[in-house]
Amino acid sequence: MYRPLASLRANPRNARTHTKAQLRQIADSIRAFGFLNPIILDDEGVVLAGHARLAAASSAGLQVVPTVRASGLTEAQKRAYVLADNKLAEKAGWDRGLLNAELGELALLLPQIDLDLTLTGFEPPEIDAIFTDRGPAKADPVEDLPVVPSSVCSQHGDLWCLGPHRLLCGDARSAGDVDRLMAGRQARMTFTDPPIQRSRRRPRAGPRARQAS
Repeated sequence: MYRPLASLRANPRNARTHTKAQLRQIADSIRAFGFLNPIILDDEGVVLAGHARLAAASSAGLQVVPTVRASGLTEAQKRAYVLADNKLAEKAGWDRGLLNAELGELALLLPQIDLDLTLTGFEPPEIDAIFTDRGPAKADPVEDLPVVPSSVCSQHGDLWCLGPHRLLCGDARSAGDVDRLMAGRQARMTFTDPPIQRSRRRPRAGPRARQAS
């Protein structure tokens, strides 16, 4: 259903951001292909999915846009969908071989109808890198990792000897745990992530602290 652009309300809880360059690309896509992906609304006309398309349509000067109403969702469901619609799309990958072939053919076809390859959303440096990478698609190494067992197989204090390496299930802030792990040897470098931001409250300065300052 087409609705006036002015009647749609942006979702105040939308955490997704969009650059001006991206919005320009979406607006160019709408001009070239039409508004093929409707904006998803709730029963009150609040946007659940399509904030970038909404902004791009406004910059393109459109007065009406296609919409789909998602009725019957609870408030929690709507809020979760707003995040899922954006986040789940990030998990997709590319078949590099097919992508290379598709962009290669479009590079010849699109100029014949006065369109540019960047309408696909790929930037020129990305396109050059894809054309350079003509090797077969490689499997994601994450898929070859063993499945993590559901039951816990280690507990605090367990020391694992992995060839020349040692792995301790302990507390990096504990001098005793560190000494046990290192077994008398000294590390050349450490990487830590201490919980330094657990609280933003500063301790009240006592007499000694004021005197030292």
